[in-house]
Amino acid sequence: MIFSLFNSLIDVDLPINKYFDCSAFDNNSKTEIKIQQKKIEFKNLDVVKNKPYSINLTSTYGEIYKKNIGRFVLREGVIIEYEACKRAKMPNLIAYIFTHVIGFLLYQRNHLVMHASAIELNGKSILFCGRSGFGKSYLVKNFLPKANFIAEDICCISKEHKIALPSLPFIKVENDPTAYKEKRFYPTENDKRNRIIVPIEQTNKFNNTQIKACFFLKFSKKSGVEPIHKIEAFKNIISNSFFSDPILKEDQINHTRKISSFLEGVHSYNLLRAEKENFDFNEIESCLAEIR
Repeated sequence: MIFSLFNSLIDVDLPINKYFDCSAFDNNSKTEIKIQQKKIEFKNLDVVKNKPYSINLTSTYGEIYKKNIGRFVLREGVIIEYEACKRAKMPNLIAYIFTHVIGFLLYQRNHLVMHASAIELNGKSILFCGRSGFGKSYLVKNFLPKANFIAEDICCISKEHKIALPSLPFIKVENDPTAYKEKRFYPTENDKRNRIIVPIEQTNKFNNTQIKACFFLKFSKKSGVEPIHKIEAFKNIISNSFFSDPILKEDQINHTRKISSFLEGVHSYNLLRAEKENFDFNEIESCLAEIR
């Protein structure tokens, strides 16, 4: 089946529309990415059974192992081959492929890929960037009643424009059965926080609104929002973005150029949250209102 994700047509042999809000396209449509099941023998990775994750990746070829999920090979930014673990549940396999694995494939396609979530609010795209557990999904969940979902956890920035490419429509949130009693949700695998995968309705299935602001999530003694210099923003993106592994000099130079280009014209902030306090949603909107 063919699906439109990340502003690309993707040919995939997985039943995505059974679990998530995605419509299949005509099989005669011209595709840019192919995802297919295949028996995988790694060339470079030496998988250790008690190691939960391993990767070896260049701009043209990559291998990824995720315990209890599967093995993956990436080729030339065009093909993902996967061999699922026997115990992997289908929603978890799909979610992993369309976040972590495809993030590296999109990196191979010369996009800037970040650990970030994205929404469109009042005609402007904004990013929430930070490591797992810092609150990206929580922010998206709380903004969704008045914002449009774009991307969750892994955000790919178009190499031609400052546009966040729409991802698979779901968020991972803390397991709260009362909040999702009437909705579909799926338990996660290998998740220390026992979160659930919640499919959501995605109204912005093709995004063309430019990114105007990037908020870097930080823990602090006091909650609030503070503007930051491009140098600090650059360092934040370096520590939260996808690149080759092991790091190659040529790829590193190209990567720094992509980040520098992205930061031109994008307003950057630290989004601070004190322990046992919430984010200041009003201040986030106030910052966005001042941006033209």
